[in-house]
Amino acid sequence: MSGQESTRNKFRGRTVSVALENTYDLATAWGAALRNFAPQALAKRLGISPRTIENWKDGEHGPTWRHTVAMLRDDELCKALLEAAGRGDLAKHQETIAALKRALVSEGK
Repeated sequence: MSGQESTRNKFRGRTVSVALENTYDLATAWGAALRNFAPQALAKRLGISPRTIENWKDGEHGPTWRHTVAMLRDDELCKALLEAAGRGDLAKHQETIAALKRALVSEGK
C-alpha cells in the first residue's frame, strides 16, 4: 500500500478513514513533513537536541509520545503533521482553531 492510500477501520462503532497503514509509514511521512522546518528551531520549541530532529528527518528514529504530543500542541507543527498523515480535513480544522486562538490572544482574552 502506498503512503497515501486509505484504509477503513472501526473505532467504537464509527468508521474512520486511515491514510497510513502502520507507524513506520507515519514516521516516514512525519520525517518528510519536518524537513520544512529548521532543526535548530524545532529543537528549541521541543526542548531537545537538533541531532534528534535530524534523526527523525532521516528516518533513523521516530519521536517519542512525549515529543509527538508536544508537536501536536504546536499549531504550526500540528497542521503539518496532520497533513503528512493524510488527514488534511483535520489539518484544515486545526488551522481554524489556531486562527481563533490568535484572535483571542490579540483581544487579550
